Amino acid sequence: MAMEKTSYCNGKTQIPRKNSRPRAKWDEIFKALVKLSKNVGRERQFLEDRMKYLHEVIYKMKMDKKFEASRADFFLGLREKETFAYKHRYGWFLSFFWNHLCFTQFSYCQVWAFETLTELGRHYAENSGSGRLLRMISWKMDKQLLSEKLKKFFNMSEALKNEVRKLKSAIEKCKSDKNTEITALLAEKKFVWHQLKKTEDVLEKEIKRKDEEVKYANEKLRQIVNTAEELQLSHENLRTTFARLEVESVRRITQRKQNACKSAEGKFPRKQFVTKGSNSSSRSSSKRKAVGVITIQDSPKLFRSDFKVPKLKPSKSPKNV
Repeated sequence: MAMEKTSYCNGKTQIPRKNSRPRAKWDEIFKALVKLSKNVGRERQFLEDRMKYLHEVIYKMKMDKKFEASRADFFLGLREKETFAYKHRYGWFLSFFWNHLCFTQFSYCQVWAFETLTELGRHYAENSGSGRLLRMISWKMDKQLLSEKLKKFFNMSEALKNEVRKLKSAIEKCKSDKNTEITALLAEKKFVWHQLKKTEDVLEKEIKRKDEEVKYANEKLRQIVNTAEELQLSHENLRTTFARLEVESVRRITQRKQNACKSAEGKFPRKQFVTKGSNSSSRSSSKRKAVGVITIQDSPKLFRSDFKVPKLKPSKSPKNV
């Protein structure tokens, strides 16, 4: 990693400042991840509350459905009971009416016969001394009286038959009305049951979808938490690396300063040629290695007669690439 140059001031080493931009970026990323995890937690709590509310609504609808079904069954039983009661009353009324009618007719016939015979006997007794003409007149009068009484009797029986017919038609109408009402109640029960079944299916699909969303949100939250932990671990590793590099750079700077002070205090300072490392090694490890010191020996003071100047080969100029 690139580091700033070290400056010397008043014999003291100034530690280079570490670039805080990557750390600030990592802090922002970590804060954003924490905020995102909090939002996901709130959404998860909201979804859990929503699911609880939907479960309560479904339970309430099921209870209402059971109540409506029991209520419809109760009303249906009441209608059937009323129908059976009406049928029983109708049969009892018919049997009682015909028995009463027969008894009334028989009693009326007895009374009529007794009165007729009494009047005939009285007329015969009164007119027994008269001639045949008087007996014929009394007989015709009795016959006319008998025909009038018979007409009254038949008119009364016709009126009773009409009354019975009206009662029968009223009972049939009431029975048809009750059957229509029972049919309507059954149709309403079937419709309500269908609607409740449809609503229950829709709510079950909604609950399944919410469960899938909750599972997906939990998986995303788990991934985010894992990523946040990895980023935090990487951040800690980077901080440790930065601190180690900083300590190492301070140590090297101090060592170089000490070496420089020692070389300045010596009598015969020696020239040192330091070769630098390759750029790739300095970039990867940020370490510099010093090469051994090459010393230059003193030149000879005296030359002998056989000393020859060495011939130097001309240096070849590098070809331009």
